[in-house]
Amino acid sequence: MTKVVGTSTTDRAVHNAGRGDEHAYQLARAGQELKRDIEARFTGNFAAIPGDGAVVARETAGALAWLRSNAHRGDGGINPVMSGGDNGSGYPTVAATAGKARLYTEDLLKEVLGDIWVSGGQPNMVITSLKLKQTAAAFPGLAANRRDTGDQKARIIAGADIYVSDVGEVQFVPDRFCDNSSALVIDPEYWSVATLDPIQKRSLATTGLADRDALYTEIALRCHNEAASGVLADLSAA
Repeated sequence: MTKVVGTSTTDRAVHNAGRGDEHAYQLARAGQELKRDIEARFTGNFAAIPGDGAVVARETAGALAWLRSNAHRGDGGINPVMSGGDNGSGYPTVAATAGKARLYTEDLLKEVLGDIWVSGGQPNMVITSLKLKQTAAAFPGLAANRRDTGDQKARIIAGADIYVSDVGEVQFVPDRFCDNSSALVIDPEYWSVATLDPIQKRSLATTGLADRDALYTEIALRCHNEAASGVLADLSAA
């Protein structure tokens, strides 16, 4: 992944309110954008792109494209295709296909948690969009949830952070880059980030009177055992 920043000599000479060197400011912003791009890629339904070493860049697969064994999909939904074929080995070459939408319910969550546990995983995190997290906060199993505030002020707790399931506590985590139709139910022990090149800066040739730098990194989301996690796909919020 790469972000290129170019700043003219004029912009670097001008004293902008609230910041010093304009080029340094743009580099900082590019770094934040790069991290957001990584998060969006990791949480999405993207097949891996091997690249050709010349024109097509290599790109990592997203978490949603790894999950097959404990994938609960709506009618017509299709699991991702792996490079190793039907045995599920290799890397995702075709992303999952969406099916018919259905309501996100507590029964669906219990079902996928149970399937992951039976497969040997210890699911303890559900990553969703904010809209789906708000739907989960209204699950009947959480309706009686109360929290001691430790002071005299009365507070209404509308959200839910921890769900106590039959297989242990599960944390609800909102992610702004998750789509509004998927709930990633994971055991973090079986995921990691493989880093070939950490985020770093490389100076590029000057174009006209503009200084140019590239921020780049080469990383991949590594799935050690997709059966230790699961997905509820094709969801709709209440």
